[in-house]
Amino acid sequence: MFPPNKGRVPITILQLNGNLDASNYTEPIQKAQELFAGGARDLVIDLSNVPHISSAGLMAIHTLALIFGGTQTSGTHRGSPHSARLIQARPVYS
Repeated sequence: MFPPNKGRVPITILQLNGNLDASNYTEPIQKAQELFAGGARDLVIDLSNVPHISSAGLMAIHTLALIFGGTQTSGTHRGSPHSARLIQARPVYS
């Protein structure tokens, strides 16, 4: 599906903390836009400290994928079509 990047590739890690919901979903979007505008092209989203994601939070994560996929950006910067990936996703049920 996605060709592997060979060699050393700089990766930006965006660590989110707390619930991701309607009260704060714009914060990671704004941060991602800043990172992308600053030249970041490969992003890992660390959700290990996020106990709950609402539908607004899912929309935020989708928007981050669009930004780093080059589909939705602010300005004229474009990303590569293979820079957003979901890895080791495991559903957690309580």
